[in-house]
Amino acid sequence: MSEEKPKGYIPEPTIRASLSNGFQVLLDDAAPLLVLTFIVFVVGVASRSFWWVLPEYGQALSMISYLLIAGPIELGMSFICLRAVRSGRVNFDHMLAILPQYGALVVANALMAAILPGALAFLVVPGVLFFVATRFVPFLILEDELGGAEAIIESIKLSRDCFVPLLGINAVGFGVTALLGISVLGLIPALLWWHLSLASLYHSVVRPPTGWQIEDEEELEAGRIEAEREEAEELAELEALEAQREERNER
Repeated sequence: MSEEKPKGYIPEPTIRASLSNGFQVLLDDAAPLLVLTFIVFVVGVASRSFWWVLPEYGQALSMISYLLIAGPIELGMSFICLRAVRSGRVNFDHMLAILPQYGALVVANALMAAILPGALAFLVVPGVLFFVATRFVPFLILEDELGGAEAIIESIKLSRDCFVPLLGINAVGFGVTALLGISVLGLIPALLWWHLSLASLYHSVVRPPTGWQIEDEEELEAGRIEAEREEAEELAELEALEAQREERNER
């Protein structure tokens, strides 16, 4: 039986360790993460629905709504996953981190949306390589507060040292998502596991800035205090039950 990992555990920068850590974080905080992922998924679907609702202008409206609304929110969800991996806690307030970095998120989203199809049209391999190498973009924008273009360049640089596990995680994530994507009930957990695994890899190769480190430590401490309080309450209840049994036996 494998040893239980502490909250905020830093896994090895490998495919297996990242996938395993992502799955463990998913199990630990399933309810809030799944709810938030479902909301983000609904927003994404809604932003693309103009394509079918308005045949004449739907394509343009879908593209604009995705770039300005759904895209930044989806990147924000990636940041939630990173914070969950880093601190072992899910804080919905972290989604507000997209507000000061909104412009950078839109720029990065637009650049990736423009470059990726061109790379795929030129050759499939360059397109896949670009997709994989830019998976760290939301983390760099929202954690390190880089600009959109700067985050893409930095993500490509970071990916050089961990490209094989990054490629493997995306391959597994894509395969599981395709397999379970026949229903929303399977698609949402698959997408979430994929994001958490990518966040786990990033967590293993990039240490958080000092400000986030302090906040994560505070969240970890709050989690420990809450766990100790719950344990003390459970122990007190058990002692009370034991005292009642002894009292009944004496009678």
